[in-house]
Amino acid sequence: MAVKKRRTISHVVDELFGQLKEVEKTRNHDRSAKFTIREKPLAHYVINHHGDGRVALWLKVPPALQETLLEMGDSMFFLPPYLGKQGWLGIALSMSTKWEEVFAIVLVAYEYVSGKSRISDTELAIEPPTDALDAAEIDPFDASEMQNVLRRLRAFLDQFPDVHETTHFGRPVFKTGKKTFLWTGFLNELPCVEVWVGRDAQSQYIANPRFAVPKYSGHNGWILFQSDFAENDDLVRKLIMESFRHFARKRTLKKLDAMSSTI
Repeated sequence: MAVKKRRTISHVVDELFGQLKEVEKTRNHDRSAKFTIREKPLAHYVINHHGDGRVALWLKVPPALQETLLEMGDSMFFLPPYLGKQGWLGIALSMSTKWEEVFAIVLVAYEYVSGKSRISDTELAIEPPTDALDAAEIDPFDASEMQNVLRRLRAFLDQFPDVHETTHFGRPVFKTGKKTFLWTGFLNELPCVEVWVGRDAQSQYIANPRFAVPKYSGHNGWILFQSDFAENDDLVRKLIMESFRHFARKRTLKKLDAMSSTI
């Protein structure tokens, strides 16, 4: 018996933009997709941006349309971060979304950005989604693999003095005092940690595909390190310890040194 193929919001979005001429898709580092027309930004498909829980389209639309839709007070429409002041409109997507309305707005955005005559709604042969996204597709930190990594990581960090966990931009992070010494995340869709190593030390790691310089913090000496935090991965433990020592206060380091034989 043939297995039914899933048709999620992500599939519908890809199919929609795939039917628009000259539209190209690129992937961003945070699982979002960018759609352009002759290198001009048209849309972003964004999942759980900075932990907001949304599955959404951000569209470049005419200012009058942005203003009209936002004034409606419909929770489906919102002002996206960063781009809202530049005329972009956010559309929250779900299984109950009014998809005909979404298709129509996308076509207006396409005409606005491309400068071409609008194609008819009837030219789009697109069906709404039939399958909801899994929880881990919305928030990859909910995936069982990442939960296991976090469990092992927390057990290790429980041995450190003055450490607490919080969430920033939707990612579990670990602090000593007020300073973050460890971020969790993904590198090439695999679990990773982000730690401080210092700019001088970055070059000795990045030849290894398990490592990468992060986009926003790399200039400050941080590095991404792909790891499932297995028991035999001594390097990740060493790098976490060095990052912790860099940011910890003197009295915390004294506690650590007194406990060092047990870590």
